[in-house]
Amino acid sequence: MKRKNLTIFLAILGLLIAFISLYYDHFKKQIPEIEIKEYIFGNKYFWLQIITDQNNKTLAYGVTTRVSDFNPEFEIPVCSYNNKKDDCIPYNKVILGKTKFSDIPIEPESAYAFQGVNRIYYDEEYWFGNPGYYQSYFIGLNDSGYISKYPILFDFIQSKPGPASYLDLSNQNLQIKRGDMIVNTFFVTSPSVKYTHEIINSIAIGPNLSDVRVLPENLINTNTKQESIEMLKKLSSNLNIDSIKVIFGEPLLVNEGSWYKKEK
Repeated sequence: MKRKNLTIFLAILGLLIAFISLYYDHFKKQIPEIEIKEYIFGNKYFWLQIITDQNNKTLAYGVTTRVSDFNPEFEIPVCSYNNKKDDCIPYNKVILGKTKFSDIPIEPESAYAFQGVNRIYYDEEYWFGNPGYYQSYFIGLNDSGYISKYPILFDFIQSKPGPASYLDLSNQNLQIKRGDMIVNTFFVTSPSVKYTHEIINSIAIGPNLSDVRVLPENLINTNTKQESIEMLKKLSSNLNIDSIKVIFGEPLLVNEGSWYKKEK
């Protein structure tokens, strides 16, 4: 009798495992794999990163200052999702090349970092729900841009060298470090586009230094500093790539990728 019960149990267990396996395979097929393009524009003052889908709809854009005296200003709403309206600061300026990470008067939702022997980036994400128009805002330190002082972040990175790591924002030493680091990159998504940790590991916030440092100087536009500021003021997350080309000219390079990696 016991052997019979064991046989029945194993048969049911086998059917259950088969059902879960089929359901999981079906679920995986339902996950959309968003094919994207990364466009890089720029001149001697800044890099402009545009992320689009295959229909040229802008999903996100980012600006990185390349020199210490080019300081474009951007605005982000600063308001905790649970704050009362009266507790919100309508706008907070981020000045590239001047603002420190600790200057933003609210703790970021998350922070990421990568550091190698001669490569580094550090990003903080802010999301404010409706007061922030359901957009994700990032401020970052990207090694393709101006860095006043090269920070050492190894002590805060939990994982081995590789993809971006989440950092523990409760670490008081990290908070001190945030007060020393200057923001050189501003990045914002289109409404309701969530820039996840997996995406950051595929497309970094700001240009990849390995890509832009080999660009011939004669390809880079020769706009003046003031012209560059005026061009950046026209940026919007709802512009398609053709409208962006009208403002910034042809891209210096184009990369294609996916927000969800295909399984081998």
